[in-house]
Amino acid sequence: MSLSGVMLGLIISTLRLRLRFYETFETLIIAFIPWLSMIFLSDAITNSSVFSLIAAVVTMLFTLLYGVLNVRYKDFGWYKSGRIGFAGLTTFGIYFLVRGVVAIFAPFMLSFSGRYETILSGVVAFFLFLGVFNLSRSN
Repeated sequence: MSLSGVMLGLIISTLRLRLRFYETFETLIIAFIPWLSMIFLSDAITNSSVFSLIAAVVTMLFTLLYGVLNVRYKDFGWYKSGRIGFAGLTTFGIYFLVRGVVAIFAPFMLSFSGRYETILSGVVAFFLFLGVFNLSRSN
């Protein structure tokens, strides 16, 4: 539910304040990743869950991935547009792709949508990578 509130706030703020969507979405992603890490860490401490601890560490590693992609995205030959948004969309796309794969093999994981986690994560990852593709084609 809170994720839908965040997305609604993103859409309203970009329309009302005339902000660029991809730039705003990228800043949302870099702000959201540490919160996800804290949610997993909280679950690991509360329930003594090793899997949540691993998820917290992996999610923190996504912050490093974002940093590397943010510095080097203009060096990629296939990403000729050089537009801002690549690092955030790619990082979150990979996050949801990994989350969908983990949901297949670990149905007991901390989930956003219960049984439909695999499908939802796959759809979100697809649309995020579609956004990267659209950014790469724009001038």
